[in-house]
Parts: sequence; C-alpha cells; structure tokens
Amino acid sequence: GLADLTAGWAGRNKVLTTAGALALGGCVVLTSRQLSYWENSVALFEHTIGVTENNFLAHYNLGLAYGQQGKYELASSHFRTSLQIDPHQPEPHYNLGLSLMSSGKLAEAVNEYQATLELDPNHLLARNNLAVTLLLLGKPDEAAAHFAELVRLEPGSPNPLCSLGGILLRQSKFADAETRFAEALALRPDFIPALTGLGQALTAQGKLAAAQAQFREVLRLCPTNAAAYKDLGLSYAQQGKLEEAVREFQAQLRLQPDPQAWYNLALARVMQGNLKEAAANYEQAVKMHPDWPIALNDLAWIRATAPDAELRNGLEAVRLAERACELSGGKEARFLGTLDAAYAEAGRFDKAITTAEKARELALTVGDKEIAAAAGQRLTLYHKQQPYRQ
Repeated sequence: GLADLTAGWAGRNKVLTTAGALALGGCVVLTSRQLSYWENSVALFEHTIGVTENNFLAHYNLGLAYGQQGKYELASSHFRTSLQIDPHQPEPHYNLGLSLMSSGKLAEAVNEYQATLELDPNHLLARNNLAVTLLLLGKPDEAAAHFAELVRLEPGSPNPLCSLGGILLRQSKFADAETRFAEALALRPDFIPALTGLGQALTAQGKLAAAQAQFREVLRLCPTNAAAYKDLGLSYAQQGKLEEAVREFQAQLRLQPDPQAWYNLALARVMQGNLKEAAANYEQAVKMHPDWPIALNDLAWIRATAPDAELRNGLEAVRLAERACELSGGKEARFLGTLDAAYAEAGRFDKAITTAEKARELALTVGDKEIAAAAGQRLTLYHKQQPYRQ
C-alpha cells in the first residue's frame, strides 16, 4: 500500500527501505518480548494474570503448571484464587485436592474432593481419590462406600471391584473379598491385581490349591512378579510343602532381595529344621534392616538355643535380643523370652531368671498362657544353672 501511495516520490526506495527496516526491527523487539512469555507455562500464565483481571482460568492453569513442578503450596494458592473468582468450577477443587494430598494434608484434601463431587457427582477421579484418601485416614467403611459407587458408575471396570476387595481383605472379610476379586476377573481375566487379591483371599480361607492356581497365573502373565513368588511360597509353607516354599522364596530373592524375603526363607528353613541355613538367612535380613525387632529376635533365639554348639553364640545372642527388646519397648513377652535364653547361654543366670520372670508376668497379663508356661519351664533350668536348648 505504501509503495502505491508513494509512487511519485523522489527517492522513495530509500525512504521505504528505511521505514521497512525500522518497522521490521520493531516487530523483532516485540516478538522477542512476546516469546519470553511463551517460554513455559508458568511464564505464560503469570503474564496472563498480569495483563488481565479476575481470570479464573489463568490462575487454574498456573496452578496446574506449579503442580507439575511439585510446587504444591504455590499450586494450591492459585487453585484457591481461581475458586474465589469462580467457585462453581469442579476442576480447581479436584486439583486443589491433589495438591493437598501430595502435601500430606489429607483431611483438607477430603474436603476438596467432596466439593468436587457436589459440583459434579460423576467425577470418577475425584471419587476414587476421595476413597483412597479416606482409606489413608483409617476410614475403610467410608472408602468402601465410594468404591461401591464407582462400581455402579463404571460397571465395566475391574479397578473399583479390586479396591473393594482389598478393603475387605484387610478387614478379614475373606469370603466377601473373594467374591469381589472374582467379579473383577469376570470383567478382565488377565487383571493381575484381581488375580493376586483372589489368591490372597483364598489363602486366608485355607483354599490353598485354588490360591496357588491364581499365583501361578500371575507368574505366567508376568514372570518377574516378585510378590507372586512370595505369595506362592507362603501358601506352600502353610500347606507344609517346605521344599516348594523355599524354591519360591529363592525365586523372589533373585528378583527382589529385600529383608522380608530373607525372613520368609529363614522361617521356611526353621520349619525344615535347617537352623544353619535359617541363621544365615536371618543374618541377611538383619543386615538389610538392622532395626527390625522380629528378625533380630529370631536370629538371637537360634544363637541362644540351637542344639548345635557351632550355631550358638551367647554374647551375640544377648546383643541381638537386647536390641530387639529395646526397639519393642520391652513389651513383647516373646522377645523377653529370647533375652532370658540369651542370658542363660552367656552364663548370666541371675539376669536370665529375672528376665524370664518378667516374660512370664507379661505373657499372663496379655493372656498368652503358652508363652508363660514356656518361661516357667526355662526358669526351672536356670535355677539349676542350665541353659535352654531347642
């Protein structure tokens, strides 16, 4: 247009070239400035908030950006501002709940998820997260009600059925849990959480062969599932098939060498009567988890009472048993029983007698007559200056 208007001008090319260069330079400056606002979501929406007023969407999006960066306090602040501007939007409530949940503020998160559902009763993620948060707060019945509603809202999904089954499993309602997991598998036969849960529910009811079939199916679908080897091993141990149990625990350890796996293997070895291997396994558990009272106690028991002198070590038994009692606050009669046996193995019979008396008293207080009777039998030996042997 300028070229047409200046067609008769003398020196127009020089004028237009200069003007064009200035215009282009100005555009470069302005473009560069605008590009800085688009560098990332935080910069973009902070700029948007700076040049607009009462922009609930900009505050919401800025909250999302901060949440993705793990800056939950900043995210929460902008979600709240978004809700102050427009309190009728469910998503800011939901994402505020997520930020609060990630910050460990579970009770506040519950309020936000409930506010989300008041605005949108069919908000599936909010209902699921509300149920999970209630479960974390120790309110399984309330959580179960929301998972049951999710079953109604998502009739084709196995997830809420599995969640319900998990709650029932923790509540020792094993038959009901079995039903829920079976319903989930009817929707998706290869759903590993449902197979695992069903196996655990069957194990708890003593239906061991059926449980093992579920765990083997998990391993067929996922051969690296360490938890399935553990569950299969525990079911074999409960069935008295100790060689099979040892095999499965060893397979678990190849995939997941954790203290619990070593401890389970040690228990199976004890049940076999192989105290040498059991002690070695307990030592691995203690090495990985030095402050685990039950592993310390069980290793101390072998070191104090094993029939084989090569396995006994009175000083080590005392050290392990004293630590187990210290960690448990001296309130476990079984741990005190191990400590009295350790003192006796170390030749400290006065300490063994007073500790065994304390173990017996504590056992009677909690109604454990078996442990109390065993303490009484050991006391008879200690009075004769004799240690206890398994």
